[in-house]
Amino acid sequence: MGVRTIRSELVRAFARTHPLVRLFVFHPSRGKSYVVRTGVNAARGCPIMFNDADLPVPITVASQHHPDSALVAPPPWARRVTSRVATRFARWLVVDAFSDTQCGAKAFRADVARALFMQQRIDRFSFDAEVMLLAVHAGSTIK
Repeated sequence: MGVRTIRSELVRAFARTHPLVRLFVFHPSRGKSYVVRTGVNAARGCPIMFNDADLPVPITVASQHHPDSALVAPPPWARRVTSRVATRFARWLVVDAFSDTQCGAKAFRADVARALFMQQRIDRFSFDAEVMLLAVHAGSTIK
């Protein structure tokens, strides 16, 4: 049994006793953005939140740059470099007020999330910056 299968089975078992949890499996992989967009559209309740499965930063902080953050498992150097370049580009492109557009944890009011992700098109890396740009253009308050 592969790691993905084991993880899927763990989520299925958890979902049996937690009715708000649902598992979506995509073969072949369609990219993180596609998965998040699908989850936003399928979500019930408010707020709608997503978080990276490997929890690279504590969910209570949701930013590796926050003073209270301590990385649980630092990413490999290539990922850190790529992330820094992407973050600088996203800040230049979107708005300089955000220090961490690529953070894997974000929460939205349900109506705002659905409106933003309905417009969002990037299926792979940097979809976060696209969502932030859409939010800025929509006049959303971002904290």
